[in-house]
Amino acid sequence: MINPYYFAWSGAGYVRGKVFASDPTGASNDPGFIPQPLKANTIIMMVAKRGMDGSYLFDIVILYSNHRKPMKNKFIFITFGIVLFALSIGAGYIWPKISAKLKSQTMNAEFITPSVPKKQVDDFARNFARLDAATQTLFLPDAPFLDINGNKTDISDFKGKPTLVNLWARWCAPCVVELPSLNAFQKRYAGKINVIAIALEEGKAPDDIAAFLKNHSVGDFAGYLDKDGLFGRALGVRGLPTSYLLAQNGQILYRFEGDAEWDKPDSTEFFDVFLLQNP
Repeated sequence: MINPYYFAWSGAGYVRGKVFASDPTGASNDPGFIPQPLKANTIIMMVAKRGMDGSYLFDIVILYSNHRKPMKNKFIFITFGIVLFALSIGAGYIWPKISAKLKSQTMNAEFITPSVPKKQVDDFARNFARLDAATQTLFLPDAPFLDINGNKTDISDFKGKPTLVNLWARWCAPCVVELPSLNAFQKRYAGKINVIAIALEEGKAPDDIAAFLKNHSVGDFAGYLDKDGLFGRALGVRGLPTSYLLAQNGQILYRFEGDAEWDKPDSTEFFDVFLLQNP
């Protein structure tokens, strides 16, 4: 199974995406990114999983591949039908519950308009592959993840202050490059902005992340871990690093795709103005 959020913005990922429709959470209306090498004499299945925030994560499931001769095994077709049937039943049972919870969350929250002036937004946007401001009330999923001590937590634990959420991984080169500046950013805005960096690394242990951060002289704010993949799957990010700036109530205000120098003047000007309007 190939998860499209497992490639870095700066790298040549195996799954090459077409242009996606834009919204504050990166939802996609176009799943047409099947890798070219899989198209010949290959049976695949696209599995679309909608996250709590309304975004989609598409998985490519390879059911059969033979580039030398046509597939003749009827068992494959039977398996394909069974899998589709099971997925339809599961989606019909699970999605209404998720949808109802998301609808309740968004309907009970008043939309907070992103208020940083255009000049500061444009100057800061030059750091990123993409910067989007919210146009509707959306929240990050409340799927659990681990802190550096292995304790379960979720995004709701950080409400009450603006929060910068950075999604990263140790294998992601631009993620690692930006960690020192993010570390400096966290120190500058301590007590004013919550800063958490969540490693999207399934099956890893908090101790692995902690050791890596110690070797790179980065603080514990980056020691959060999506060990079970629940947070990353629910969110459906398109690449790493990706960051979200949240309001005090947890609403997404801005989404930043790509790495940045978080301690440079255009960054500090953006956040200083932001804090003046969001004390």
